[in-house]
Amino acid sequence: MVFVITKCTRTTKPVTLLSDRRRFSALAQSLGDISLATVDVHIHDNQAKPSNDNALFEPFSAEYVEKVEVMPQLPLQAAASTPRSANPRWKRSHRVMRRTGLAELVSSGDFARAENLRAELLEANIQIQRDLVYANAALHAWQTKPVEERTEAFYTWFSLMPNATIGQIRQTRLTLFDMKRSLFSDPTDLNTIACFGLVASRKGFANFVCPDTLAHVTRFAAPRVSSAFFDECEKAARAFYARFKEDTKDNSAFSIWDAENYHNTFVRTLCLAGHLDDAVDRLSYVLGKEISIAPFTWVIFLETLAYVGREDLLDIVRNHRATATKGISDHGDSKPARDSLSATFLSQKMANYINSGMTYKLDQLREEMTQTSVSSDLWAAAQMKYYHDIAQHIVVLRQFMQYYTCVGIQKELVDRYTQKQSPWYQRSFDKEHPSLPLVKPPPIMGGRKRWPSTHTIAMVWQSIVTFAQDIQSLGQVYRHFLDYWDRYSPSTSTNDWSVSPQGFPNNIRFQYPPIMKPDTVHFHVFLTAFARLSGTDVAMQVMSDMQARSIRPDAHNWTVLSGKYAGFDIKSAERILSRMESTVQDKTTLATSSARKGRNRTLTGPLPRPANWIPGPTLVTYTAILRGLIDQGKLEEARQFEVRMKEAGYVTGSDEHTESVLELLRERESTPRIPWHQRASWRPGKN
Repeated sequence: MVFVITKCTRTTKPVTLLSDRRRFSALAQSLGDISLATVDVHIHDNQAKPSNDNALFEPFSAEYVEKVEVMPQLPLQAAASTPRSANPRWKRSHRVMRRTGLAELVSSGDFARAENLRAELLEANIQIQRDLVYANAALHAWQTKPVEERTEAFYTWFSLMPNATIGQIRQTRLTLFDMKRSLFSDPTDLNTIACFGLVASRKGFANFVCPDTLAHVTRFAAPRVSSAFFDECEKAARAFYARFKEDTKDNSAFSIWDAENYHNTFVRTLCLAGHLDDAVDRLSYVLGKEISIAPFTWVIFLETLAYVGREDLLDIVRNHRATATKGISDHGDSKPARDSLSATFLSQKMANYINSGMTYKLDQLREEMTQTSVSSDLWAAAQMKYYHDIAQHIVVLRQFMQYYTCVGIQKELVDRYTQKQSPWYQRSFDKEHPSLPLVKPPPIMGGRKRWPSTHTIAMVWQSIVTFAQDIQSLGQVYRHFLDYWDRYSPSTSTNDWSVSPQGFPNNIRFQYPPIMKPDTVHFHVFLTAFARLSGTDVAMQVMSDMQARSIRPDAHNWTVLSGKYAGFDIKSAERILSRMESTVQDKTTLATSSARKGRNRTLTGPLPRPANWIPGPTLVTYTAILRGLIDQGKLEEARQFEVRMKEAGYVTGSDEHTESVLELLRERESTPRIPWHQRASWRPGKN
C-alpha cells in the first residue's frame, strides 16, 4: 500500500510519494508549513495508478516536468537521508530517469535547459549520477560565462565527473586530456586550471592531470600560493588512494601518489622559474620529510645557482646534497655550458645548409641534438630565428602559436596577423620553407605546449612591430605591450591561497615569473622602431618607461638614441656619449662590439642596477653617431668625430662595419655636393 497526499498548503520543498506511515509522519513534521488537519490519507492498491502529485511542487521548468511525467508511477528520492526502496525495478527506473534527463540534455547540446534542470535537482537534494558527458558542459560553461564566474561554473559541472574506477579509466583519461588542452589555451586563468587539478586529485586522476597543472601554477603564481596548491593536491590524492589496498591496485587503472616524483618536479620548477630562495626553502622542507631528491634535481639546482652567482644558496644546496648522498660527490658543481649552443648559432647553420644546397644535413643536425639531449625548445627557437632573418614574420608567428604556450603577448594580437583573411597574411609568404620542416607539437595527446623564453617572446614582438608602417599603429602595439606586462607583473600585495565554500580556488593571480620579466631587449624593439619612424621625443619616452619599471638602459639602447640625435642635435649626442665615457675605467682600449662582458639579465630577471647607472660606450656607439652625421650631410662634424673615435682607442681596420662607414665618409668627401635646386630630380614648384 502507498500513502498519497491529496491536500496540503503550498510549500517550496518537493514532496514525494511515501511507502510507509512512519516516513510520512516524519516528513510531515519536518515541513512546518503543512497543516496536518488538511491532509487526507487514502489507501490505494499498489497496482493502481497513483494520482497526479504535480500540485505538491512549486512551478518547475518544462524540462523538469517532462522528465518526471515520463514515469508517474515511480517515486523520486527527495533527500539523501531518505532510504531507497528495495524494489529493483525502482532503482533501474530511477537511474534511467536521471540518465535520460540531465545527461541527455548535455549530450544534445542543450546547455541552457541543462543548467536549469541541474539547479533544480541540486535544490531538491536529488543526487545526480556521475557521467563523462558533463565534461562538455564544464568546458561550455568555462568558455561562455563571464571571467568572474567561469571558475565556479566549471567546477559545478566538472565535479559531476565520475571517480577513477576500473572500466572507465581509459575513456576518462581521453576526456581529461581534451579538457587539459582546452584549458591551457588560456594560460592566464590559473583559478580554473588549479580547480581542474584539485578536483582531478580528489577523483583519483592526479597522475594524469597534476604534472601539467602543478608545473603551470608553480611557474605563474606566487610561490606561497603554488606551495599551498601543491599541498592541497597531495592531500586530496592521498585521501583517495587510501581507500584501496596495495595488493588490489591495478596500475592500468590508477596508481598511488608518487610523492618523490611530484616533489622533485615542484622544486625544479620553482628553481627554473627564478624563485631561487623559495626553491631552496622548499628543498629543505622536502628533505625534512625524508623524501629522496633525484640526481637530476641536484644538478639543476647546482648549475642554476652557479649560473646566477648565488653563492649563499649554493653553499646550502651543497651541504644538503652532502648529507643526503652521504658525502658522495659528483660533477654537478661545474658551470653549465648554457651559452655553448644558441638559437642564433643554430639558425646560422640552418641558413648555411639551405643556401649551399645541403639540406640533408638538417636531419643529421637534428639527430645530433636529440642524441646529446639538447632541448627541443632550442630547435624551435632556431627555426623562428631563421624565418625572422629572412623576413618571413608570418611564419615566425605561426610557429610560435604552434609550439609555445601564448604567454608574453596577447593571443588576439597574434591572430590579427596570422589569420588567412588578414591583409598582412595575403601579402606574406604563405608556406613554410620546403627544406626546413616545422617543429611538430608534443606527441602526447592533450599535452600542454612549451613555455617560451624571453628571447623567443622578444622575437615575436619584433615580428609584430614590422607590420606597423606608421607612428599611430606602432603606438597602438606599444600600448598593448605595456598594458600586457603591467597587468601581469608581480604584485607586492598579499595573494594567499584561498578556497571558496564550494571547494574551488578563487584567489590565484597570474603573474610572470622572474625568468620571464621583460628586459632591455623587449624595449629595444620599440626603441629602434620609434627612432626609425619619429623623432627623439617618443624614443626618450620609451627610455623613461624602462626606468620607471626598474630596467636600466644598456649600451644598445643608448647607442640607438645617440645615433638618432646625431642627425639633428649633435650636442645632445655628444652629451650622451660624454656621460657614457665617464664610466669607462680603462680609456686606452675600446670594445670592438656591444657584446656585454656580463649579462643584462639572469634567471631572476634583469640585473638590479642603481638608478643613475649608465653603461660605457662601445665601438657600435661611435659608429652609430658617425653614420648619423654622414647621413645628414654634416661631413665636417663627421671628420672631427672620427678623430675623437680614434682617441678613444679605435684601431684602423679592426672592425669591418666601422671601416665601411669610414669609406662612405671618404666617398662623400670626394663627391662635390650639388645644391638641392640643381639636382636632376628637382622640378620647379617642388621643394
